[in-house]
Amino acid sequence: MNSDTINYPCTNFGPLRIPYYPCVEDPENPYRETDVEIIVNPEKFRIPDERVREFMEKNVKEREKQAIKEGKAFFDGPMTRLYDYVVDDENHKLILYVQPTSYFTFAFTNKRLDEDIVWQMVEKRGKEYTNLDDGLANPIGNNILVITDDGYVVLNKRSEKLSQYPGLYGILPAGFTSPEKDRHNPFNTARREAQEELGVKIKNLFLIGLGRAGDDRHSETEFIAGTNYTINEVLSTPKSGRYEAQRIIPVEFNPRKLAYYLTRTVKDIPKGAVKRGNTWIPGKSPAWVPAQWKVTVDALIKEHGFDKVYREIENAFYSAAKPIV
Repeated sequence: MNSDTINYPCTNFGPLRIPYYPCVEDPENPYRETDVEIIVNPEKFRIPDERVREFMEKNVKEREKQAIKEGKAFFDGPMTRLYDYVVDDENHKLILYVQPTSYFTFAFTNKRLDEDIVWQMVEKRGKEYTNLDDGLANPIGNNILVITDDGYVVLNKRSEKLSQYPGLYGILPAGFTSPEKDRHNPFNTARREAQEELGVKIKNLFLIGLGRAGDDRHSETEFIAGTNYTINEVLSTPKSGRYEAQRIIPVEFNPRKLAYYLTRTVKDIPKGAVKRGNTWIPGKSPAWVPAQWKVTVDALIKEHGFDKVYREIENAFYSAAKPIV
Protein backbone atom coordinates (compact mmCIF):
# COMPACT_ATOMS: atom_id res chain seq x y z
CA MET A 1 0.00 0.00 0.00
CA ASN A 2 3.00 2.28 0.52
CA SER A 3 5.00 3.75 -2.34
CA ASP A 4 8.41 5.37 -2.63
CA THR A 5 7.36 7.70 -5.42
CA ILE A 6 7.30 10.74 -3.13
CA ASN A 7 9.32 11.69 -0.06
CA TYR A 8 6.45 11.97 2.40
CA PRO A 9 6.12 9.63 5.39
CA CYS A 10 2.47 8.89 4.74
CA THR A 11 0.13 6.28 3.31
CA ASN A 12 -0.01 6.31 -0.48
CA PHE A 13 -3.09 4.73 -2.04
CA GLY A 14 -3.38 5.16 -5.80
CA PRO A 15 -3.62 8.92 -6.44
CA LEU A 16 -4.23 9.72 -2.77
CA ARG A 17 -1.79 10.70 -0.02
CA ILE A 18 -3.09 10.11 3.50
CA PRO A 19 -1.35 11.92 6.41
CA TYR A 20 -0.91 8.73 8.39
CA TYR A 21 2.14 6.58 9.03
CA PRO A 22 1.43 2.84 9.49
CA CYS A 23 3.62 1.07 12.06
CA VAL A 24 1.73 -2.24 12.07
CA GLU A 25 -0.90 -3.25 9.52
CA ASP A 26 -2.40 -6.62 8.69
CA PRO A 27 -6.02 -6.33 7.52
CA GLU A 28 -5.91 -9.84 6.06
CA ASN A 29 -4.87 -11.38 9.39
CA PRO A 30 -6.04 -9.01 12.15
CA TYR A 31 -5.23 -9.28 15.85
CA ARG A 32 -7.71 -10.62 18.37
CA GLU A 33 -7.55 -9.31 21.92
CA THR A 34 -5.80 -12.52 22.98
CA ASP A 35 -3.02 -11.75 20.45
CA VAL A 36 -2.20 -8.43 22.11
CA GLU A 37 -0.28 -8.05 25.37
CA ILE A 38 -0.36 -4.69 27.15
CA ILE A 39 2.46 -3.88 29.54
CA VAL A 40 1.74 -0.92 31.80
CA ASN A 41 4.45 1.30 33.24
CA PRO A 42 2.66 2.91 36.21
CA GLU A 43 5.01 5.91 36.30
CA LYS A 44 3.33 8.95 34.76
CA PHE A 45 5.03 10.32 31.65
CA ARG A 46 7.23 13.33 32.28
CA ILE A 47 8.45 15.45 29.37
CA PRO A 48 12.18 14.63 29.14
CA ASP A 49 13.26 18.04 27.84
CA GLU A 50 13.39 20.62 30.64
CA ARG A 51 12.81 23.57 28.31
CA VAL A 52 9.68 21.99 26.81
CA ARG A 53 8.45 21.11 30.31
CA GLU A 54 8.83 24.75 31.38
CA PHE A 55 7.10 25.85 28.16
CA MET A 56 4.12 23.61 28.98
CA GLU A 57 3.86 24.69 32.61
CA LYS A 58 3.97 28.39 31.68
CA ASN A 59 1.25 27.97 29.04
CA VAL A 60 -0.95 25.87 31.32
CA LYS A 61 -0.89 28.63 33.95
CA GLU A 62 -1.84 31.24 31.34
CA ARG A 63 -4.70 29.12 30.03
CA GLU A 64 -5.93 28.45 33.55
CA LYS A 65 -6.03 32.19 34.29
CA GLN A 66 -7.94 32.82 31.05
CA ALA A 67 -10.42 30.03 31.81
CA ILE A 68 -11.10 31.40 35.29
CA LYS A 69 -11.58 34.88 33.82
CA GLU A 70 -14.11 33.52 31.30
CA GLY A 71 -15.83 31.30 33.87
CA LYS A 72 -14.98 28.10 31.97
CA ALA A 73 -14.00 24.66 33.25
CA PHE A 74 -10.31 23.81 33.10
CA PHE A 75 -9.64 20.07 33.34
CA ASP A 76 -6.49 18.11 32.58
CA GLY A 77 -7.94 14.73 31.65
CA PRO A 78 -5.96 11.48 32.06
CA MET A 79 -4.78 9.70 28.91
CA THR A 80 -2.80 6.59 28.03
CA ARG A 81 0.53 7.00 26.24
CA LEU A 82 1.99 4.43 23.86
CA TYR A 83 5.78 4.61 24.06
CA ASP A 84 6.87 1.36 22.39
CA TYR A 85 5.57 -1.74 20.63
CA VAL A 86 6.98 -5.10 19.55
CA VAL A 87 5.64 -7.22 16.69
CA ASP A 88 6.10 -11.00 16.76
CA ASP A 89 5.16 -11.98 13.22
CA GLU A 90 6.02 -15.64 13.69
CA ASN A 91 3.42 -16.09 16.45
CA HIS A 92 1.14 -13.25 15.30
CA LYS A 93 1.51 -11.39 18.58
CA LEU A 94 1.71 -7.69 19.41
CA ILE A 95 3.07 -6.14 22.62
CA LEU A 96 2.10 -2.58 23.53
CA TYR A 97 4.06 -0.65 26.17
CA VAL A 98 1.92 2.07 27.76
CA GLN A 99 1.91 4.53 30.66
CA PRO A 100 -0.26 7.35 32.03
CA THR A 101 -0.05 10.81 30.48
CA SER A 102 -2.48 13.74 30.34
CA TYR A 103 -4.36 16.01 27.97
CA PHE A 104 -2.24 19.04 28.84
CA THR A 105 0.93 17.10 28.01
CA PHE A 106 -0.64 16.14 24.69
CA ALA A 107 -1.71 19.72 24.00
CA PHE A 108 1.76 21.12 24.67
CA THR A 109 3.85 18.43 22.94
CA ASN A 110 2.12 16.60 20.06
CA LYS A 111 -0.22 19.49 19.23
CA ARG A 112 2.54 22.08 19.52
CA LEU A 113 5.05 20.67 17.04
CA ASP A 114 4.92 24.00 15.20
CA GLU A 115 6.77 25.52 18.15
CA ASP A 116 10.55 25.48 17.58
CA ILE A 117 11.23 24.42 21.15
CA VAL A 118 9.05 21.29 20.83
CA TRP A 119 10.27 20.34 17.36
CA GLN A 120 13.91 20.67 18.45
CA MET A 121 13.22 18.14 21.22
CA VAL A 122 11.76 15.69 18.69
CA GLU A 123 14.68 16.13 16.28
CA LYS A 124 17.16 15.60 19.09
CA ARG A 125 15.48 12.40 20.27
CA GLY A 126 14.80 11.03 16.77
CA LYS A 127 12.05 12.39 14.56
CA GLU A 128 11.33 9.18 12.62
CA TYR A 129 7.75 7.99 13.02
CA THR A 130 8.72 4.53 14.23
CA ASN A 131 10.29 6.04 17.36
CA LEU A 132 7.40 6.49 19.80
CA ASP A 133 9.70 7.46 22.66
CA ASP A 134 10.41 10.88 21.14
CA GLY A 135 9.51 13.07 24.09
CA LEU A 136 5.87 13.56 23.06
CA ALA A 137 2.76 12.55 25.00
CA ASN A 138 1.64 10.14 22.22
CA PRO A 139 -1.83 9.33 23.58
CA ILE A 140 -3.60 6.39 21.94
CA GLY A 141 -6.41 7.50 19.66
CA ASN A 142 -8.77 4.65 18.71
CA ASN A 143 -10.85 4.40 15.55
CA ILE A 144 -13.51 1.70 15.37
CA LEU A 145 -15.36 0.86 12.17
CA VAL A 146 -18.57 -0.82 13.33
CA ILE A 147 -20.49 -2.76 10.67
CA THR A 148 -24.21 -3.03 11.44
CA ASP A 149 -26.19 -6.24 11.15
CA ASP A 150 -27.60 -5.07 7.80
CA GLY A 151 -24.23 -3.97 6.39
CA TYR A 152 -23.87 -0.25 7.09
CA VAL A 153 -21.26 1.94 8.79
CA VAL A 154 -21.68 5.37 10.38
CA LEU A 155 -19.62 8.24 8.98
CA ASN A 156 -19.66 11.73 10.42
CA LYS A 157 -18.64 15.23 9.44
CA ARG A 158 -17.01 16.71 12.50
CA SER A 159 -18.05 19.95 14.13
CA GLU A 160 -16.16 23.07 13.06
CA LYS A 161 -15.83 23.94 16.76
CA LEU A 162 -13.55 21.00 17.59
CA SER A 163 -9.91 21.87 18.25
CA GLN A 164 -8.64 18.74 16.50
CA TYR A 165 -9.56 18.01 12.88
CA PRO A 166 -12.50 20.48 12.74
CA GLY A 167 -14.91 19.96 9.87
CA LEU A 168 -13.28 16.78 8.58
CA TYR A 169 -14.96 13.50 7.69
CA GLY A 170 -14.52 10.46 9.89
CA ILE A 171 -16.23 7.48 11.48
CA LEU A 172 -18.10 6.75 14.66
CA PRO A 173 -17.09 5.68 17.20
CA ALA A 174 -13.61 6.98 18.05
CA GLY A 175 -11.81 8.25 21.13
CA PHE A 176 -8.70 8.28 23.29
CA THR A 177 -7.80 5.48 25.70
CA SER A 178 -8.37 6.31 29.36
CA PRO A 179 -6.12 4.90 32.11
CA GLU A 180 -9.09 4.78 34.47
CA LYS A 181 -12.12 3.88 32.35
CA ASP A 182 -10.28 1.45 30.07
CA ARG A 183 -7.42 0.20 32.30
CA HIS A 184 -5.00 1.33 29.55
CA ASN A 185 -6.53 -1.22 27.13
CA PRO A 186 -7.55 0.07 23.65
CA PHE A 187 -9.91 -2.91 23.22
CA ASN A 188 -11.81 -1.67 26.27
CA THR A 189 -11.85 1.81 24.71
CA ALA A 190 -13.41 0.43 21.54
CA ARG A 191 -16.22 -1.24 23.49
CA ARG A 192 -16.79 1.85 25.65
CA GLU A 193 -16.84 4.29 22.74
CA ALA A 194 -19.27 2.09 20.79
CA GLN A 195 -21.62 2.14 23.76
CA GLU A 196 -21.25 5.90 24.31
CA GLU A 197 -21.33 7.15 20.71
CA LEU A 198 -23.47 4.53 18.96
CA GLY A 199 -25.41 3.15 21.92
CA VAL A 200 -24.60 -0.46 20.97
CA LYS A 201 -22.59 -3.44 22.10
CA ILE A 202 -20.07 -4.71 19.58
CA LYS A 203 -18.83 -8.18 18.68
CA ASN A 204 -15.97 -9.72 16.67
CA LEU A 205 -13.58 -6.92 17.62
CA PHE A 206 -10.27 -7.02 15.72
CA LEU A 207 -7.21 -4.76 15.65
CA ILE A 208 -6.22 -4.37 12.00
CA GLY A 209 -3.56 -1.69 12.31
CA LEU A 210 -1.46 0.61 14.45
CA GLY A 211 0.13 3.85 13.33
CA ARG A 212 0.67 7.56 13.89
CA ALA A 213 -1.19 10.67 12.84
CA GLY A 214 0.74 12.36 10.06
CA ASP A 215 0.69 15.83 11.54
CA ASP A 216 0.70 15.74 15.35
CA ARG A 217 2.23 12.24 15.52
CA HIS A 218 -0.01 10.79 18.26
CA SER A 219 -0.49 7.02 18.10
CA GLU A 220 -3.60 5.55 16.47
CA THR A 221 -5.28 2.14 16.45
CA GLU A 222 -7.53 0.76 13.72
CA PHE A 223 -10.35 -1.54 14.84
CA ILE A 224 -13.11 -3.35 12.99
CA ALA A 225 -16.16 -4.77 14.75
CA GLY A 226 -19.70 -5.96 14.21
CA THR A 227 -22.97 -5.45 16.05
CA ASN A 228 -26.37 -7.15 16.14
CA TYR A 229 -28.10 -3.77 15.61
CA THR A 230 -29.37 -2.59 12.21
CA ILE A 231 -28.49 0.89 10.98
CA ASN A 232 -31.96 2.22 11.83
CA GLU A 233 -31.67 0.81 15.35
CA VAL A 234 -28.22 2.40 15.74
CA LEU A 235 -29.47 5.80 14.60
CA SER A 236 -32.48 5.67 16.91
CA THR A 237 -30.69 4.30 19.99
CA PRO A 238 -30.12 6.77 22.87
CA LYS A 239 -26.45 7.69 23.38
CA SER A 240 -24.70 8.76 26.56
CA GLY A 241 -21.75 10.32 24.73
CA ARG A 242 -21.63 13.35 22.45
CA TYR A 243 -21.37 12.93 18.69
CA GLU A 244 -19.52 16.25 18.28
CA ALA A 245 -20.61 16.08 14.64
CA GLN A 246 -22.41 18.49 12.36
CA ARG A 247 -23.69 15.62 10.21
CA ILE A 248 -24.21 11.85 10.63
CA ILE A 249 -23.94 9.79 7.43
CA PRO A 250 -25.06 6.14 7.21
CA VAL A 251 -23.33 4.40 4.28
CA GLU A 252 -23.48 0.85 2.95
CA PHE A 253 -20.27 -1.00 3.74
CA ASN A 254 -19.01 -1.73 0.25
CA PRO A 255 -16.14 -0.30 -1.84
CA ARG A 256 -18.26 1.57 -4.39
CA LYS A 257 -20.49 3.37 -1.89
CA LEU A 258 -17.64 4.35 0.44
CA ALA A 259 -15.27 5.33 -2.38
CA TYR A 260 -17.54 8.33 -3.01
CA TYR A 261 -16.63 9.82 0.39
CA LEU A 262 -13.08 8.43 0.55
CA THR A 263 -11.97 10.15 -2.64
CA ARG A 264 -14.09 13.19 -3.43
CA THR A 265 -13.42 15.09 -0.23
CA VAL A 266 -9.96 16.43 -1.07
CA LYS A 267 -9.21 20.06 -0.20
CA ASP A 268 -6.45 22.28 1.18
CA ILE A 269 -4.61 21.67 4.44
CA PRO A 270 -7.36 21.76 7.09
CA LYS A 271 -7.43 24.45 9.71
CA GLY A 272 -6.05 23.29 13.01
CA ALA A 273 -3.56 20.92 11.35
CA VAL A 274 -0.01 20.96 12.67
CA LYS A 275 2.24 22.40 9.98
CA ARG A 276 5.69 21.23 11.12
CA GLY A 277 6.54 18.03 9.29
CA ASN A 278 3.08 18.11 7.77
CA THR A 279 2.02 15.39 5.32
CA TRP A 280 -1.24 16.98 4.17
CA ILE A 281 -1.04 17.51 0.40
CA PRO A 282 -3.68 19.83 -1.12
CA GLY A 283 -5.62 18.09 -3.87
CA LYS A 284 -4.30 14.68 -2.83
CA SER A 285 -5.23 14.34 0.86
CA PRO A 286 -8.94 13.70 1.54
CA ALA A 287 -10.48 15.94 4.21
CA TRP A 288 -10.74 13.04 6.63
CA VAL A 289 -9.32 12.29 10.04
CA PRO A 290 -6.31 10.38 8.60
CA ALA A 291 -6.49 7.23 10.72
CA GLN A 292 -10.25 7.02 10.16
CA TRP A 293 -9.77 7.13 6.39
CA LYS A 294 -7.16 4.40 6.79
CA VAL A 295 -9.25 2.08 8.97
CA THR A 296 -12.19 2.39 6.57
CA VAL A 297 -10.02 1.33 3.63
CA ASP A 298 -8.29 -1.46 5.58
CA ALA A 299 -11.67 -2.81 6.72
CA LEU A 300 -12.88 -2.80 3.12
CA ILE A 301 -9.72 -4.66 2.08
CA LYS A 302 -10.33 -7.24 4.80
CA GLU A 303 -13.86 -7.90 3.55
CA HIS A 304 -13.56 -7.33 -0.22
CA GLY A 305 -9.87 -7.73 -1.15
CA PHE A 306 -7.23 -5.17 -2.09
CA ASP A 307 -7.74 -5.16 -5.87
CA LYS A 308 -11.46 -4.36 -5.77
CA VAL A 309 -11.04 -1.61 -3.18
CA TYR A 310 -8.11 -0.05 -5.04
CA ARG A 311 -10.02 -0.07 -8.33
CA GLU A 312 -13.15 1.54 -6.88
CA ILE A 313 -11.21 4.29 -5.11
CA GLU A 314 -9.12 5.09 -8.17
CA ASN A 315 -12.22 5.17 -10.40
CA ALA A 316 -14.09 7.42 -7.97
CA PHE A 317 -11.17 9.84 -7.66
CA TYR A 318 -10.85 10.30 -11.42
CA SER A 319 -14.59 10.60 -12.04
CA ALA A 320 -15.98 13.94 -13.20
CA ALA A 321 -18.24 14.43 -10.18
CA LYS A 322 -17.79 17.55 -8.08
CA PRO A 323 -16.15 17.33 -4.64
CA ILE A 324 -18.57 17.03 -1.74
CA VAL A 325 -16.70 18.93 1.01
